Amino acid sequence: MGISVFTPAPKPLNEFSRSRAAAEWARDIIADLPRLKRISHEAKAIFDVRWSGISAVVDDWQHVIASSGGMLGLYRRSTALSSYVVAYPYQPFCIANALQDERFHGNPFVEDGLIGFYAGVAIFDAAGLAVGVLCVTHPQPLEIIAPDALELLTSLARSVTPHVLPRSPVPE
Repeated sequence: MGISVFTPAPKPLNEFSRSRAAAEWARDIIADLPRLKRISHEAKAIFDVRWSGISAVVDDWQHVIASSGGMLGLYRRSTALSSYVVAYPYQPFCIANALQDERFHGNPFVEDGLIGFYAGVAIFDAAGLAVGVLCVTHPQPLEIIAPDALELLTSLARSVTPHVLPRSPVPE
């Protein structure tokens, strides 16, 4: 029996500017927390899963800023499945059975039974940078996914960005 070591997602080529934009986005979007919570609840209901969340991925951290059914707070980007969404942001990222996916062998969330299923979609800022993630998870794998569920998750993720409040100009 070999030892499995989880390999995190690569960081995108535009990581510096993407991460700075994500930090600003997270600061601004907090003002719209009630709406973010509603979006999270809606995503959870679409997939009928245990948890849904909206996160900003900044530097080496995933900041869960709204959730339905789970914890808010900071998580290491190196173990967050959402890091794959930010690395490959232009299509939904869906893992029906994380337990059988070699990329996630050794991942503590998968190994500890917290994530058996994962689906995530990037949230883009006005400049087109992937600043965050709307994702859903379930402890058990979900082999059957409604055909339009990922489209609905994508639509919900797109609905987050227009609600970013413009920041006041900084006096020079």
